[in-house]
Amino acid sequence: MRKDAELNRQKILSSVESLIQQQDMDKIGMREIASAAQIGMGTLYRHYPNKSALCMDLVYGNLQHFIDTASEYLGCYQGNPEVALHYILSEYLVFRENNMGLLESVESNWKQGQVFYQSELYSQLVMLLTRVLKPLKPMFSDKELTFTAEMLTAMLKSDIYAFERLHKGLSQEEILSSLIKLLLN
Repeated sequence: MRKDAELNRQKILSSVESLIQQQDMDKIGMREIASAAQIGMGTLYRHYPNKSALCMDLVYGNLQHFIDTASEYLGCYQGNPEVALHYILSEYLVFRENNMGLLESVESNWKQGQVFYQSELYSQLVMLLTRVLKPLKPMFSDKELTFTAEMLTAMLKSDIYAFERLHKGLSQEEILSSLIKLLLN
């Protein structure tokens, strides 16, 4: 990507991050994003054909950061596998919480969801979760570990997570505790 194009992309993403601190993503329009980024509408649409694609790019960046940080932790941590599971799931819930509005926008678009499940990033997430589950489930085959990791991500999709947090009133710690019990039993 050309340097000026990358600079515009970064301006767009940082402007959106700033805007979503003030209001829900579904209330932010493309015109408002272009204005905040101080670019023209054409430039915005050259980078992102719609708001969902923009949300996807933000989520991908944030998810990559989570995966990188969690992988680094697992590379250094040599202690109790249950502690590692607690840490990784806790950080994943923080990622889900911090990106709730963005994830709802992305996950509500079925077509983009299908693209995500076939992406390298999704594979990295599943491998990370498989890696943390393996010492806790040594009797599981690779196929069973992968299935468990994929079902864990499915259980935490934005609509289910938001329902548990906002409608049922569960805290992140309560969700974490229940997930760990579910996975360890």
